[in-house]
Amino acid sequence: MHDSIVGLWCALALTDLRLKLLPHRFNRKLLLEDPPAAAPQGNTADREDEILNLANLIQSAARHRFVFNMSCLRRAIVLRSRLQARGIQASLVYGVRKNASGFGAHAWVAVGDLTIFRGASEEVFKAFSVQEPP
Repeated sequence: MHDSIVGLWCALALTDLRLKLLPHRFNRKLLLEDPPAAAPQGNTADREDEILNLANLIQSAARHRFVFNMSCLRRAIVLRSRLQARGIQASLVYGVRKNASGFGAHAWVAVGDLTIFRGASEEVFKAFSVQEPP
């Protein structure tokens, strides 16, 4: 399965529109659950290059924002979705930080021990669990 920058850009733009325009109840599963991956297609460790190449393509597509928000959350959602379609179990991870400059939030993807889109300052953002309210 090959993704083009144009196809990934469209996925990012559609994700942005979905998050902006649809009520939370339509986005809840997208944001809170890690859907099961398609039938597994090989060992994740053996596919690290494939995973990182896809992440780089998404980063390249996100550079061309135009009027859309191509935030870390949108990039992480699209990456997780594309990896799941390839049979690679991936999870969204949310993190926060509070320092002298204020509050910040970030989202990235975890595939086993591999973290993608975490950023250079991994210790700055503290990961937390997001769960569905009872």
